[in-house]
Amino acid sequence: MSQHLSELYRFLAGLIRFGTVVEADYSIARVRVDCGGVVSNWLPWIAERAGNDRSWHALEVGEQVAVLSPGGETAQGIVLGSIYQAAHPAPANSVDVRRYEFKDGAVIEYDRAKHKLYADIPGDAEIVAAKSITANAGTTVDAEAKERITLKAPLLEFEGGLIRLIGPIESGGRGGETHPMKINGPMEHTGGNYVNPDNDVVANGISLSGHHHVCPTCGETGAPK
Repeated sequence: MSQHLSELYRFLAGLIRFGTVVEADYSIARVRVDCGGVVSNWLPWIAERAGNDRSWHALEVGEQVAVLSPGGETAQGIVLGSIYQAAHPAPANSVDVRRYEFKDGAVIEYDRAKHKLYADIPGDAEIVAAKSITANAGTTVDAEAKERITLKAPLLEFEGGLIRLIGPIESGGRGGETHPMKINGPMEHTGGNYVNPDNDVVANGISLSGHHHVCPTCGETGAPK
């Protein structure tokens, strides 16, 4: 075999290597890869975006990767990306599914065949918008919390049809302060007594607990008891 062919084979053999990440330095976005017992220098990895828009999904120790080395020199190589292995198999088996599984158990998945976005977060989820957040649903919107749902705004508006509240309702401040409630329209109350302890009900300026009636035979009646 001529020296020229030997050099060509060496170049091709070193062009792409497979290995395992053995060290990571996230401050410089570099990893070292063990390729068949030979550990590389600090190498960058391919990012989805790295310009005005930037993305970050760092490689970890133990990931199996492919390394592209121009000229066959691993020192000048870049890590192309991860490869599934027995210890870390593929998290899905459908061409219609894009799925992310995280070490803490979080899952984010979109199934284009079912048109369904799914997220399972073991901790907190937060959305921050400098302006508006709009949510539209073709059928229903369900929200459930084990402890509390809090809405904070200078004005809460509900538009549409019937508003049904199931369960007790309490109006007022957290510290016990009172706030007025205004209802523009008729109100119907059924299924129990109207209880207003130690206070009064006033309609059209007339007190329920303090009003008097004129009696044609005995003057004016006392207040209700």
